[in-house]
Amino acid sequence: MLGYVMAYKPELRMREYEAYRAYYCGVCKAVADRFGQVPRFALSYDFAFLALLLSSLSEEQEPVEFEHCIIHPVKKLPIVRESEAINYAADMMVLLVYFNMLDDKKDEHPVRGSIGSAALRGAAKKLILKYPDVADVIKTELTRLAALEEEKSGSIDFTGDSFAGIMAGVFASDAVRERVGENSSRVLSELGRNLGRWIYLADALDDLEKDKKSGSYNPFIY
Repeated sequence: MLGYVMAYKPELRMREYEAYRAYYCGVCKAVADRFGQVPRFALSYDFAFLALLLSSLSEEQEPVEFEHCIIHPVKKLPIVRESEAINYAADMMVLLVYFNMLDDKKDEHPVRGSIGSAALRGAAKKLILKYPDVADVIKTELTRLAALEEEKSGSIDFTGDSFAGIMAGVFASDAVRERVGENSSRVLSELGRNLGRWIYLADALDDLEKDKKSGSYNPFIY
């Protein structure tokens, strides 16, 4: 359910796209610096958006450096480094992908889920200790969603609300609240909740025909 929040490049000016890419590459570099190379395989546009959003609420001066990367080995690209917003987005990416892999392990993709969760287990253990509030929300909502799937719920409101709760927890965690204050945190919580609901339903619609053929759960089937 990740990868839906993307920049619409035709509407961006060149300098806007360069800024967006600097944050996207910054998250990628932060993941590598903090957790090694393996978790970079799960890099998603959603977390560049989260980094940009949190950065816009901060007065932190974020340095831009020009560096090579694996995909662009010749030309150096601008990359935002040493940013609290980017580091938080990198942490949340690894934590969410880990729990997603655990879900895959029990569900549709047991091999991929087993390999992916094993690769991220060490990093995830540290992040669960660092962000216990977010980890608790993810566990609670995934358990609730599993129960709805088990009973073949036809309510897109109930099922969508589970992932909505996860994103609300990510966007307005205790760590975020400490940085942006209570008022901004409430707004971020609602933004994350509505974004999470939209992501869940968009993903379910995209997978509808595939799920009909495979027999996998999809609320739109019911």
